[in-house]
Amino acid sequence: MQSSTPSLKRGLSTQHIRFMALGSAIGTGLFYGSADAIKMAGPSVLLAYLIGGLAAYIIMRALGEMSVENPNAGSFSRYAQDNLGPMAGYITGWTYCFEILIVAIADVTAFGIYMGAWFPLVLHWVWVLSVVLFIGAINLLSVKAFGELEFWFSFFKVATIIVMILAGIGIIVWGIGNGGQPTGVANLWRHGGFFTHGVWGMVLSLHMAGQGHAPRLFQRVSRHGIPWVTVLVMLLAMLVVVYLNYIMPENVFLLIA
Repeated sequence: MQSSTPSLKRGLSTQHIRFMALGSAIGTGLFYGSADAIKMAGPSVLLAYLIGGLAAYIIMRALGEMSVENPNAGSFSRYAQDNLGPMAGYITGWTYCFEILIVAIADVTAFGIYMGAWFPLVLHWVWVLSVVLFIGAINLLSVKAFGELEFWFSFFKVATIIVMILAGIGIIVWGIGNGGQPTGVANLWRHGGFFTHGVWGMVLSLHMAGQGHAPRLFQRVSRHGIPWVTVLVMLLAMLVVVYLNYIMPENVFLLIA
């Protein structure tokens, strides 16, 4: 007689999980959602993202330890049920479900906005429906095929972000695109100081600092160096985004409003 207890299909390799964790932890919150945070906090948003990243690291480290000790299909909702009772597990699971639904809607909406900027003649709902069907089809594949596709998607995402960071460093240090004149980093505190709207602006932006993290994948590699790499990439990318916003506010494609 087969057990009715749900089990995990262990078809993902360590390489899959690491790149999926790194790629999933850096989402639309970095590029599109960061706009409001930058408006509220100015350059001090970097401090907000650092604090948010450290908080996420501590939580994901704990979740990683629990997932290694007791890997199961329920993840952290199951941990809440086992340690705090059935009601805690029920609330945790459904809260996460609603959160994912909201985040998914925000992600596909951001996709439609970006594609609309490049292809203005195509209606936004066409892009939104297309990406929903595409992602749905990917999730119907086997675990191994899903992991392979997600690996390459994450690889190209991370590679693009690294290229963006290097390009930003080239502008700051060597003046690439600025007639060979290095721009330096002084713009980060020239326009109203580092805390443009005071410390309170940085505090208000804290709630946006964690929106790029994906705990279900992030927790599985939190025993290794991926969390620190994620925080570092997030901070460097945010530094470039904030800096470009101050030297070319009309041409920063990352902050479409």
